[in-house]
Amino acid sequence: MTLNAGARSEGKAAPKIDVKHVARLAMLELEPEETERMQRELQSILEHMKELFSLDVEDVEPSFGSFDGAELRLYPDELRLGLCSEEFLRSVPAVRDSYVMVPRAGQEQRSSGEENHSRRELQAKNER
Repeated sequence: MTLNAGARSEGKAAPKIDVKHVARLAMLELEPEETERMQRELQSILEHMKELFSLDVEDVEPSFGSFDGAELRLYPDELRLGLCSEEFLRSVPAVRDSYVMVPRAGQEQRSSGEENHSRRELQAKNER
């Protein structure tokens, strides 16, 4: 098993991540200082990964976790009571036909007054 990816990346700089694009995708608003700090941190991670990939691990046995040679204690599954669906649905902002309603990705949140109004409307429709 060869994990030596160093042959592919030797001499090349780690790729640069477009932090502003990633922040946009994650719907995050970053201040310029945060963007610069994130750029430095991500670049540092990529450089570290490049260093790891350059290591020759040809003769290293694979490890499948930190429990090699240690005793793993398993505990029995136990049934525990949780919220019933009615209790849960009463605690969420909006419900339709027993489903929790959430905004679409990228859609702005409404004010809490509007959310409460929507919740009442949806509950009234469900009761009909």
